[in-house]
Amino acid sequence: VGTTICSDWDFIRCSNTGDITYSLATSEIRALGGFTSTAFGYFEDCFNTGDITNTVGQNAVKSTKRIGGFAGATWDESIDDQPVICHMKGCYNTGDISDICNYIGGFMGIVEGGQETAYHQFENCYNSGNVTVLSNNSVADRFGGFIGTVYNVAYLKGCSNSGKVVGYTRRCAGGLIGGAADYVVIENCENTGDVYAGAVDGDLSKAYSPVVGGLCGVQGNGSIVKFINSKN
Repeated sequence: VGTTICSDWDFIRCSNTGDITYSLATSEIRALGGFTSTAFGYFEDCFNTGDITNTVGQNAVKSTKRIGGFAGATWDESIDDQPVICHMKGCYNTGDISDICNYIGGFMGIVEGGQETAYHQFENCYNSGNVTVLSNNSVADRFGGFIGTVYNVAYLKGCSNSGKVVGYTRRCAGGLIGGAADYVVIENCENTGDVYAGAVDGDLSKAYSPVVGGLCGVQGNGSIVKFINSKN
C-alpha cells in the first residue's frame, strides 16, 4: 500500500512478502515501508517479510527518508484539526533493511503527530529483521531495531525487537527505539537483538554526541519517557 493517509480503514491479516529494491544515491523520498509508506488507521495481524534494500549500498548519501520494515512513518500533520492516528496490534516485520537516512527502524522509521487525547498505539508487535545503516559518504541520525524515532505521544505495549542493529550515528541508536521525545510510554517491551553502533571523530564534540542504548538511545530534553516492566 503506497499510503493509508485519510483512509481510516481497518487492515486485518494483510501482508507483503515481496522484496523492495531501489537505487537512490542522493534523492529524497518522504517515506518507505514494506507494507505501507505512511500509516493511518487500524492494523491487526498484518506483516511484512520482504527485504528493503538501497542497491547503491554504502555509496549512498544520507537523505530525509523515513524507512521501516512494516511502515515508513505515521503522518505528522492534522486533518480538519484532528491528528492522523494509527493503531497496530499483532503486526510484525521479519525483512532486513539496508540504507542510510534520518529515521530508520526495523518495524517503523518514525512515529510522530500524536496528541494526549489521540495517540499512536502499538500492541504485541515485533521486528526480527536486521537493520544495517552504513555508508562511505554519510553518518545516519537516528535508528532503532523496532522504531527509529518516536515524537509526540505514543504507547507501546508488549512490543519487541530481536534483529541485529548495525551502523554509525551522529545522534542516537537503540535496540528497541533510537530516540524518544515528548511523551512516550513503553510497557512490557523487550530488546534481545545485538546493537553495534559507532560514531566518527567529527561528531563526538557536538552537543548531541551519539548516544546508544539497549532499549532506547536517548530521551529528549524535557520529555517524559516511561519504561514499565521493559528490559534489554
